[in-house]
Amino acid sequence: MKADAQQAINIPVNHGPSEHVTAWWWIGASRQQHPSDHIAPAILLLHGCGGMLNRQGLPDQRMRSYAELLAKMGWHVLALDSFSARGVKEICTRARGGRAQVSQTLRRADTAAAIAWLSRHEAVDKNRLGLMGWSNGGTTVLAYTHHGDPPELQAIYPGLRAAVAFYPGCNDREQHGYQPAMPVLLLLALSDDWTPPEPCLRLKSENISMLGWENAFHGFDGTAKLRFRTDIRNGINPEGVHQGANIQAGEEARVSLIEFFAHHFASK
Repeated sequence: MKADAQQAINIPVNHGPSEHVTAWWWIGASRQQHPSDHIAPAILLLHGCGGMLNRQGLPDQRMRSYAELLAKMGWHVLALDSFSARGVKEICTRARGGRAQVSQTLRRADTAAAIAWLSRHEAVDKNRLGLMGWSNGGTTVLAYTHHGDPPELQAIYPGLRAAVAFYPGCNDREQHGYQPAMPVLLLLALSDDWTPPEPCLRLKSENISMLGWENAFHGFDGTAKLRFRTDIRNGINPEGVHQGANIQAGEEARVSLIEFFAHHFASK
């Protein structure tokens, strides 16, 4: 069960078509320096519709930067790749209304398998787990943390203390209700024309915190320059969507999510 920092691992799944999904593992800083240190919290990261690997088949800049940020806090990090083992590169450019090659049902099941893996790891405090996702992965965060499911599904998040979703798609949760089983922080781009913030802003619960930034678009926490993508036809404008960084908003979002997880990991 041991894994070195930034190591690729396979997580067994039974929901096909592959018998496993891949993930990348970072050990928290204190454990790296002192291997005998006590167990620490862990956070599971869920990538967006573009996948999480670069052209070299390694975690991309966004995933690495967040993993390293969280690991510096002393927390372990597991970045889950729901695409590669299934032969899928991305699901962003599907036709408007088209079915994704990797569904939310599969992504939710992958999340459950990854949390089970974390709960068995000798270095992880299984009672202090976090979940974080971007865009399509943020939508998975909302689906996974919803408490209104049948009782047999409600045991899939033991130890999950808090969850964060960057610019998720909130339409389904707005239509069918959202009862988060733990505190959730939504980090929203108020100018987002891909996954519009309005349905998210209408989700109200004492377990939901929200922060939004004006003049911020989809992917505001990244490093890419703002551009108009005509290959994305499933946003508000069927001709395309805006995507790109807002440096100040991204920095403020990072501070907020660190404070959010630290607060909930500290509570008994």
